[in-house]
Amino acid sequence: MKNKTVFEISEDAGACWVVRKKKGFYLIGNELGEMCGPCETVGEALNATGFQFGSDVVEVTCDVSAAELREILESPAFLLGNASHLSINGVSVEDVDINSIVAAYKR
Repeated sequence: MKNKTVFEISEDAGACWVVRKKKGFYLIGNELGEMCGPCETVGEALNATGFQFGSDVVEVTCDVSAAELREILESPAFLLGNASHLSINGVSVEDVDINSIVAAYKR
């Protein structure tokens, strides 16, 4: 099984992504390397370090279910109130709130 990136977030401060490997999901930082893993879910990997995402400009690329995306966005890892611009899979989200993000993701 080839490692597959299933969730990536790029923001002013840098980028992190979650990859699926044989034993589970791993959080990778662009400057920090492997930060945690294996985890059972993408959300668990994003929350395992206590790191919080939420700069002014945020770009998310992901391949998860809409329900899992909602769970991730509702987690302590995301500070959506800090974002003035967010795009998901290349779609710009006008109102940076969970419902608008999930709706844009479903398009």
